[in-house]
Amino acid sequence: MDHSCLCSARARSVAIALGIVGAGAFLVGLATAPARAWAGLLVGNYFVLSMVMGAALFVALNQVFGSGWASMLKRVPEAMTAYLPIGGGILLLTFLIGGPSLYPWMRPEVVAQNPHLQHKQALLNPTAYIIATLVAFGLWIGYARLMRARSTAQDRDGDIRHTYASRRLSAGFLVLSGLAVVAVSFLWLMSLEPLWTSTMYPGYVYASMLAAAAAGMALLVLQLGQKGILPGVSETHVYELGRLVAATCTLWVYIWFSEYMLIYYTNIPEEAIHFAVRRTGPFAILFILNIVLNWVGPMLMFLTERSRHSADMLRRVCIMVLIGRLLDAALLILPAIETPIRLTYVDVLTPLLFVPIFMSAFWNAFRRSNPVGEHDPYLVEGRGLAVH
Repeated sequence: MDHSCLCSARARSVAIALGIVGAGAFLVGLATAPARAWAGLLVGNYFVLSMVMGAALFVALNQVFGSGWASMLKRVPEAMTAYLPIGGGILLLTFLIGGPSLYPWMRPEVVAQNPHLQHKQALLNPTAYIIATLVAFGLWIGYARLMRARSTAQDRDGDIRHTYASRRLSAGFLVLSGLAVVAVSFLWLMSLEPLWTSTMYPGYVYASMLAAAAAGMALLVLQLGQKGILPGVSETHVYELGRLVAATCTLWVYIWFSEYMLIYYTNIPEEAIHFAVRRTGPFAILFILNIVLNWVGPMLMFLTERSRHSADMLRRVCIMVLIGRLLDAALLILPAIETPIRLTYVDVLTPLLFVPIFMSAFWNAFRRSNPVGEHDPYLVEGRGLAVH
């Protein structure tokens, strides 16, 4: 198959231009406000990582539950995971170089004056961070590559045993990935505010991954379908992708609300700290906008039956959700660096650096295999999918 149409010259030029703008903002930020520059880099990288880690979870869930409708689309989330090694390297680089600017527990003078941070040093230390990060990425990358190898091997030999092995592998991955999310959510994000704790936080991060992955995957599937690379994608697949986006957004807002309500039904002061700094100040509107972009807007746009079958509507919803996911990442990270929240060009532009990085990783991985797994036993069901 000719893959030259995967990404047009114009699209590549736009992506590279956005990346240059993002890199320029980051470099200027390093010279003028290092903490904000590293925070912007963490926001952009975490946003993409949450999407691709969620894509691996989507692959695993579909394997475990034998989901036929997604068999036509599985090469998209498989290719999305190609960003994992890149994202992991950037995350470790951010920590090793910019960590003292981001994490208070990495500054000895701060720890020396705070007994709470001294008590948490058994977990909040560079060694624990690096080990947990390496283990988590080893798990995700290992699973993604094994699944990819099984998937492409089945293209060649059509052996049903690849499907059975993938199912067992996915079941184990789902268990271990849940444990990994608990560890890395505390270390990557919550420890930016080390005096705040919440047992709901790993669930929030997990739901965020699924929501970002659903929107990103749906947008890529629509693009590939429009180019004729996935000709089997029908109106019914659009409908199912829309339901997936709506379901993951609803899961996210449910956990968001549950965590927010801890302020009231448990009356724990530590729970209130996180939300207090995000509900006040000149940018408190972002707190409301986060809910609008990630749930209210998509639900309103999907109200009618016609809109749920429209590829154009799904595309708009996915773009809205991805903007919302980026905003949510910013609200998790930036207030920990400076309160009240003060958005600058460094915060807004630095995440653009990851546009060409992710797109290059995705296209290079996608073009190396058939766009559809021709011998997948669920492919007949996926191609004949219809909503009655």
